[in-house]
Amino acid sequence: AMPNKCPVCTKTVYFAERQIHQGKEYHGVCLRNLLKEQTEAADGKKWGAQHVGGTTRSPARHDDYENSQSYDYLKQQVAARKEDAEKKREEQKKKEEEEFFEKMRREKDSTDFLKKSVQARKEEAERKREEQKKKEEEEFYAQMQKEKGGQDNIKRQIELRKEDAERKREEQRKKEEEEFYAQMQREKSGQDNIKRQIELRKEDAERKREEQRKKEEEEFYAQMQREKSGQDNIKRQIELRKEDAERKREEQRKKEEEEFYAQMQREKSGQDNIKRQIELRKEDAERKREE
Repeated sequence: AMPNKCPVCTKTVYFAERQIHQGKEYHGVCLRNLLKEQTEAADGKKWGAQHVGGTTRSPARHDDYENSQSYDYLKQQVAARKEDAEKKREEQKKKEEEEFFEKMRREKDSTDFLKKSVQARKEEAERKREEQKKKEEEEFYAQMQKEKGGQDNIKRQIELRKEDAERKREEQRKKEEEEFYAQMQREKSGQDNIKRQIELRKEDAERKREEQRKKEEEEFYAQMQREKSGQDNIKRQIELRKEDAERKREEQRKKEEEEFYAQMQREKSGQDNIKRQIELRKEDAERKREE
């Protein structure tokens, strides 16, 4: 399930930091501020009803009310919330880095741990691909419902495109596994660091391929919307796009492999590999938080 947005700050609420109130998900800081404001507002109304007949406020309460409605006060509240959220993100990032360093120190020579990590990465990647595929299918079906003409031909194109995409993903996954195991056999030293780099490279390549495929599909769907007639020409365009996409993915894969092998040759000690892993880990964590 995708993370929800906080009703207060409109930012993404992740599982580790969510607080549920009245069926909605909040950040802990946002919820505390909201409840505090509601409590203060309720106290102000109660005081006015008891002491001034419910029609006016005391000068102090009136000043507070005026300040709470001013633009400067709102800007201060927003800035305070942003600072608090940024502080929490920094603490979370430091905590993740400390956990990662501690884990790296504990797991140096554990082959079983590496295998489990590889398997977990594969399962996570497979789950993300399935979720992405379902999301793309839902968006595509929603878009197709808006189209009025050429329904039969479009449905056939959808099925062909789904089958071809599934076949290519399966072939790519098998090919990557074969390359991974072949690389594992060739490497005699620094196995832990090299395996970790391979997995990170594979994940980054998979993410780039998914982004590229999504971009190509969006361009294709935009083109399909503009084309209302000339079905033969559309079919030819589909074939040309498939061939061009396959060629681009192959060039991208070769380029990534060349960069990876060049990088491996420049690595002389385990320290450089660990630093690179740390940077990749930080970038991946930052990207996930931004998403």
